[in-house]
Amino acid sequence: ILSDVTGTGSLIIDSIANGNISMERHVTSGAWHGISAPVSGQTANALYLNGNPDVWLKEYDETTNTYSNITSLTTPFNSMDGWMLWVGGSSPQTFTYTGAPNTGTIGSTDNVQRSAAGTDYGYNYVGNPFTSAIDWDASSGWTKTNMENAIYVYNNGNWASYVAGVGTNSGTRYIAAGQGFFVQVSDGGGGYPENGTLKMTNEICIHNTVGFLKGSSVDNDQLIRLELEDGGLTDETVIRFLTNSTEGWDSELDAYKMFSYNEEYPQIFSTENFFMSINSLPENVDRIPIDIKGKLGNMMTISLSEVIGFTNVLLLDKQTGINTDLTAGDYTFIHDGTTTNRFIIYFSVVGITDQSFEPHSIYSYKDIISVIIPKGQNAEIAVYSIAGQIVVKTMGYAGLNRLLIPKQGYYIVQIKSSTSLITKKVFIE
Repeated sequence: ILSDVTGTGSLIIDSIANGNISMERHVTSGAWHGISAPVSGQTANALYLNGNPDVWLKEYDETTNTYSNITSLTTPFNSMDGWMLWVGGSSPQTFTYTGAPNTGTIGSTDNVQRSAAGTDYGYNYVGNPFTSAIDWDASSGWTKTNMENAIYVYNNGNWASYVAGVGTNSGTRYIAAGQGFFVQVSDGGGGYPENGTLKMTNEICIHNTVGFLKGSSVDNDQLIRLELEDGGLTDETVIRFLTNSTEGWDSELDAYKMFSYNEEYPQIFSTENFFMSINSLPENVDRIPIDIKGKLGNMMTISLSEVIGFTNVLLLDKQTGINTDLTAGDYTFIHDGTTTNRFIIYFSVVGITDQSFEPHSIYSYKDIISVIIPKGQNAEIAVYSIAGQIVVKTMGYAGLNRLLIPKQGYYIVQIKSSTSLITKKVFIE
């Protein structure tokens, strides 16, 4: 089964196979690749090129949330194992796996685990063990017990995520032959380690070139896809509204944010629920905090690459006070890392053109209270101590207003305009 820069061949075996096959895996040099073995009986030696060029292999340890180097050529490359591979030199390479093709049921009971509470745990790096692509959403052939529904695939320097009909960074329901991917064991809140089960059969196999195409969003009546760009490198996050979702973590509908190993890549994500790449929300939510990571001092651009069900999508930059309708144009800014939850997204529903957006925002950072007032509006800003004494009272103007509060403690901030009265409690460090 051949593999080259244009793609990899595909073979589906419906029953038990006798004899051996050879299957190739073409990889580029100078980049990490997630891999798995499509035949049985493999060891690290199948990926050794006699030092010409050098090859590095890593396996992921869920208990420590780290990768470790594989140093022995006799290390078994078991069915459904996922490894990370790096090839040195400047030329692409093609590896060949030879052995009996994996067929039937792959995996076992309690074969994936979560060793501790927290969003950094429960991740298990597994792989597609078959000689064709597999369908994560296949109606039969999977056994998934105590598992989150999202999957994560390393895609050309960045992480692609997919869950319930939508993907980011070209993530889809289809996982290529020989592809490693992350799954996560759910946190039941009991004693640790907690076990999960991931098993699969030939029923999930499908002839699909995968190609890391954008995930389908045809079943989402309201959805936006935000893209962050820096020097030609991009990242995505998706926000969608579904009737059966909540503002909390939805195991079947949400995906966490996995950050690229490459610090050159910009990263964009919802900041709710410990950072999310795909955030599914109920329809009554009208504003979502967004944040970014990347190289400090770089110029970045946020754009709306997909929108379903909204006439306006407003982006508020809390640092500058600038409010941008992304349906009309992109927003470019300098990343300086001084403001957390720097951005807020607001929505206007299709068919409602007279909706009033009042994205007033109040937040504190160290000894500064920041108040953002929408464009075209003025308002009175008052800061009170917890005892009710006025600390600051001033006129605020459209954009970002900063107030220095030298004494640590809690304060009440009030914004009073001709049409609204907004109050928020903040803490000064």
